[in-house]
Amino acid sequence: MHILRFLPAVMITLMFTLTSTAALAEEGHGDIELSTHDGHLHVDEPHAGEIWHSLSGQPSSSFQDIGFNEYQTTFPGFDGLLSPNATVKFELLDRLYYYNPDTQPFFGDTPNGEIVEVTKGNEYFAWTDAGVSIFQDFNDDSLVTVATLGSDGELHSHVNFTLIRDNANAVPADGAYLASFRLHSDLDGHHDEPIWALWNKGLDATQFDQAIAAAESYTVVPEPASALAMLALGGAAMLRRRRRVIA
Repeated sequence: MHILRFLPAVMITLMFTLTSTAALAEEGHGDIELSTHDGHLHVDEPHAGEIWHSLSGQPSSSFQDIGFNEYQTTFPGFDGLLSPNATVKFELLDRLYYYNPDTQPFFGDTPNGEIVEVTKGNEYFAWTDAGVSIFQDFNDDSLVTVATLGSDGELHSHVNFTLIRDNANAVPADGAYLASFRLHSDLDGHHDEPIWALWNKGLDATQFDQAIAAAESYTVVPEPASALAMLALGGAAMLRRRRRVIA
């Protein structure tokens, strides 16, 4: 009787969870949205605590075969309204991580030394298992120039992200590729928190949903308010347990 009483609630919760998970790859943003707040660069989308990821309804946001065993996308792009005549630049951070729910269900090294190149104009950088490599730095500042804005301050630009197997004429492994970066503006400063991007290469929607969920758990650090709330909940739970023991 007691089990039957709670079964409908359990089924509803399970259905909601499955529906939410199945929709992950459909939700998100094609571009990184930027603005200036009080003279500082601000990332409007993705929101704090979120990652950017390829969209199943937008195939061009995943790595696409462009021949010669290279897979490329120009997403995420960068949109926004910043200070007039500002120069926006892109800083690669940390390293490249790989995930495949069937063969490697954790974020770690790529299977075959895959790298993700970032190119724009004459500048050529890459994320690797070992970190960030700079192959050609036209301005000698370790940053990729995304765009130099006009007098209206409007930003809409893309760079090329290319997935290849390092030093090998072979197809890169199917999976999810995770990396982080920071954006800079010479007139608006930079955004402090890294932006995480997760690209899909060859995974189906269900597999990539698993990768998104894993990436969100792997990368997200609770905001101060959230962290305090978690500590408060933990303290309250401990107090309740202590009261029950004393009683």
